[in-house]
Amino acid sequence: MGAALGSSAANNIWVPDGYKDTPADRMAARRRLEHSLDRMLEKPLPRKYMRDAVESKLFGIGVEACTIGSHEFYLGYAIRKGLMLCLDMGHFHPTESVADKVSAAALSVDELLLHVSRPMRWDSDHVVTLNDDVLAMAQELVSADLLGRTRIGLDFFDATISRTAAWVIGTRNTQKALLQALYSLGRCCVRPRTGWITPHAFWCSRKFTTCPSVLSGRNSARGTNVRSGRC
Repeated sequence: MGAALGSSAANNIWVPDGYKDTPADRMAARRRLEHSLDRMLEKPLPRKYMRDAVESKLFGIGVEACTIGSHEFYLGYAIRKGLMLCLDMGHFHPTESVADKVSAAALSVDELLLHVSRPMRWDSDHVVTLNDDVLAMAQELVSADLLGRTRIGLDFFDATISRTAAWVIGTRNTQKALLQALYSLGRCCVRPRTGWITPHAFWCSRKFTTCPSVLSGRNSARGTNVRSGRC
């Protein structure tokens, strides 16, 4: 797939493994998982065509007491094996900030894979909205200069609504979060008369209506009348 597309594809490994009740021996299970991963990844493949990633999870239905592939397990494994670490926003405790983990992990792994999701009490994978968690993640990626080292993917599958609508809504909200982070942290480059769609022009458009300056009809930084469309 990577060779056909001319860019590396991400092969993410997540295993729904664990115990419903307290196990007598966690170490043996983790050694088996490590051995299995070693066998699967034994044959090296060109990194320019494919990057392997490993993904942790806090718990799941049927594995409430112990998840073998915990965050600590896969963080250590990714560091030792030179793999990408996948951080799923729904795979941690609801009170944890996944955005806070990004810069910490980036010091030890060269590339991150991010699953943007919206957990509701657990890993429910609701459609992404422009909430505080998504905004915090976007701001962390921008402020830590990690956009070039992070592959951003969406991870939700709410079958109660249109799949097409879910995909568009989730993608749009993730894009809005990134754009707002770029603009608010001063990382936007305005290139006049080059034919590029500048962040300022996009900021003034009717499609981006979450910023207070847009809602008020005035961009105070540039003196732009947004409602009139004069940028």
